[in-house]
Amino acid sequence: MKKKIIFAAVLTAMAFTACTNNDSSSKNSAESPVNTTASENNSKSAETEKPSDDTDAATASGSESQTEVQEETTKSEAAEFQEKFKSDSFNELRNVLDGIRTEIVPDQDDETKLAAVKQSANLLFWARGTTLMDEEIKEYWSEYTSGWEPEDFKSFGTNFALVYDECSAVVDGSDNEILSQAGFSENDFAGLELPLEPIEAIKNVAE
Repeated sequence: MKKKIIFAAVLTAMAFTACTNNDSSSKNSAESPVNTTASENNSKSAETEKPSDDTDAATASGSESQTEVQEETTKSEAAEFQEKFKSDSFNELRNVLDGIRTEIVPDQDDETKLAAVKQSANLLFWARGTTLMDEEIKEYWSEYTSGWEPEDFKSFGTNFALVYDECSAVVDGSDNEILSQAGFSENDFAGLELPLEPIEAIKNVAE
């Protein structure tokens, strides 16, 4: 009888041990997917974060390209502005030359004097503000006088001499009364000093 009781106890212990092992296996099996899922998430996070270097490089490249485009645009706009500014300067020079050529009639006494003073004032205004260099003025003179006959050069030279002689009188105030009749004031030329290089450049080519 005692042997049967001991045997039964041994069987009970074995059964309990088997159940315990089964529960541990079940827990490990249940926990395993969680670990797998965590591992997969970590792997996905790494894959997601990995392209960040490529993205930064692409962003930097795009910024550099945009900067280059902006610089090229700025250069182009500056070139266009300079071209327009120079074109305007040449147009102003043409207006001055046209005035000297066509608005003065020699040997008309007071009328000639008034016209010479007026064109002198126009010439001084232009010379004070222009940015054209001597060589540019000479080149434009060649273009302006293209097709002229000898008489045209002689006529312009005569008129320009009248205008040139009046420049000093306009600046020092000797022609104030006539200057007023021409629509100018002595204050328009206050502080102006002669000679002015642009005027001298015209004189050199017109003589």
